[in-house]
This record gives sequence, structure tokens and C-alpha cells, in this order.
Amino acid sequence: ALGTANCYMASTGASYVFDASIKGNGLGDGNSEYIDKHGLLLDEGVAAELLWEAVFDADKTRSRDVIDGEPVYRNGRIWFTTGREQGNAVIALRDFSGEIVWSWHIWVTDREVTLTAANGYEWMDRNLGALNNTPGDVANRGLFYQWGRKDPFLPSSAPYTTGNVTEANVENHQVGDGTAEWAYTGVRQQLLTEAPGNIENAVRHPTQFLKTYYQYSGSSWYVTPTNDALKEADLWGGNKMSSGYKTIFDPCPLGYMVPPDGAFATAAGDMSTGVNVDAQWGPFEGNGRAWIGGTGDFFPFVGILTINTPLTNCGHIGVYWTASADASNGYGYEVYVTSDWGRYRQGATAYGNSVRCVKEK
Repeated sequence: ALGTANCYMASTGASYVFDASIKGNGLGDGNSEYIDKHGLLLDEGVAAELLWEAVFDADKTRSRDVIDGEPVYRNGRIWFTTGREQGNAVIALRDFSGEIVWSWHIWVTDREVTLTAANGYEWMDRNLGALNNTPGDVANRGLFYQWGRKDPFLPSSAPYTTGNVTEANVENHQVGDGTAEWAYTGVRQQLLTEAPGNIENAVRHPTQFLKTYYQYSGSSWYVTPTNDALKEADLWGGNKMSSGYKTIFDPCPLGYMVPPDGAFATAAGDMSTGVNVDAQWGPFEGNGRAWIGGTGDFFPFVGILTINTPLTNCGHIGVYWTASADASNGYGYEVYVTSDWGRYRQGATAYGNSVRCVKEK
């Protein structure tokens, strides 16, 4: 009733319906030229389908209880019912040929999100997709996102560790009663050099982590390297978001958006010198740090998805996307914090990082 988004928050044991006739929140998407080519309306959908559902502790039996039964599509709307377990799921809309034309993230949590103000923005008290923000609890991880994509990827399914950095890096392939298959490795972007690049490819394959076409060069899942289309792609809104601009690819729930670069302010210093991490972030404990220079909330170190590993450094580094990218090269801006240092830097958009949403202005 209040609008559309790519993510909807829901409680357990309830029934819902959302508008499946429009993509995302229905606004513009920067300069990707996607809307000009493919439009905003979803008038070719014929059937809804549960792609995946998952809980954070890799219990496949419990993951089947996040969504209860099959979603139903009718007259431009999708109906679904949640089960008894908190977790995450993605529901897709398919056309007559069986192709996915859009998909939505369902974030099932019974713990109400609270907000804390910092640097002129109101911040969620947890990562996008997380069930809590308790240090050391696997349910605090939330989900991973390639910069500019709307669909999430699952974090590690293993407990946090304080020793061997590889023990917690376990790929999560949960699907519950869904039909999808996860692809964290082996799928490369299509060799496209003009906008809208691989956006349609990403939309049709929401569980495929798109690696760069060239294995050892390139940084973007969107287009192949050295193309001007990459440099101008405000897929998450870029600095336009400072005035409340939210794109159709923004992964945050209704009323929230990915933070622009200024929202983190001095959290990680500048591009060259980094930051006094102990002053801004407090002690490293519970596999993360509290942002004492900002909201005071805990930021878990979930690790990252890379184009080669793919999952690495769970419990040892925290990397959080902003909505902004460098117009000169297309790299996304990120806040990168470890047990020893922190830095605001450019990150390859093909990597999967965490997201902490802020309230729309």
C-alpha cells in the first residue's frame, strides 16, 4: 500500500500480498539505459515461484519453514505465507517461456528494526537480511550483494571462529523448498561492452554470482573493462542519493536505501590514509567492531565474496558498500575494516559485500 521495493520485511506465521506489476521501487536507475530498453512494468509475468529460502545455521530442515507453501501470482500481485522460522527467501516471477522477469527478497524477522542517527542519516540496527546484531551470532551476518545488483547471496553457513581464517568460510547452498541452484563460481559475465550490459543477465539469474569475463582482469559484473558505460553506471544511485534518490536496483526494503558515501563520514578516513580504527570503531571483539564514531551499533565482520575464492575472511574483515562509485573508473566505494585497520576505498563491483541500510530522506 505504501509503495514497491525489491525487498519486503515480514513476520513469521502471516500472509502477505505485494504489487508484482512494477520493477523495484519504480524510480530511475541512473545512466544504465536499462529502463529505456526494458521498461518499468512487469506485464509478461504468469507464475510466481519460490527460488530459495534459508536460515543462517545451515539447518536444511528449518530452512524449509521460512516460507509456507508456494507463492501465488494473480492479476499483477503475488501472495505468500511465511512459516515458523525466521530467515530469508527470494520469490521470482516467470513469463510464459519460464524465464525469470523479476524477483523479490523476503526478509522474515520478528525482531523490529530500530534506527540510530549518525551523519545526518538514520541507520538500521543490523545488516540487510540479518535477524539480530548480537556479536558472534551467525544470525547477525545478513546477506552479500554485488555492487549495483538487487538480489542477495548467502553468507557462510559455519560458525564464527577466532583461529583459522578458513574454518568459517563455508559456502552456503541452502534452497529449502525452492527450485534454484546457487552458482558462486564458474559463471562469467556475458561479453557486453555497452549499457545496459549484464543487467538483464543478472535479473534472469538471481542466484548466479557473476564473475568478470576475463579471469585475471576487470572489476565489474556489469560490463567488460575500459568501457565508458561502466564509469557512468549509477546502478544504486550514486551521490544522487543524498537528495533521496533510490534506484530500481536498490536492495533495501521499502523506505530504506543503500547509504551514499557521505553517510559513513569519517568511519574509515580517506582513500590514502585510512583511519585510527580504535577511535572510530572500538575494540575488535565478537568477530566485529562497534562503530563508536557513528551510530554505536555493532558491525559484524562477515567477510566477502570474491571472483576467485569466492568466500573469504568470514569473522576477520567487514566490508560495507556505499551507493556511490568513482566516475573515473566505475569502482564502488566501500568501508573496509579489519581487526587492525580501516579504510574507505574503491572496491571491485563484482565482489559481494555487506549492506547496512539507511532510512530514505
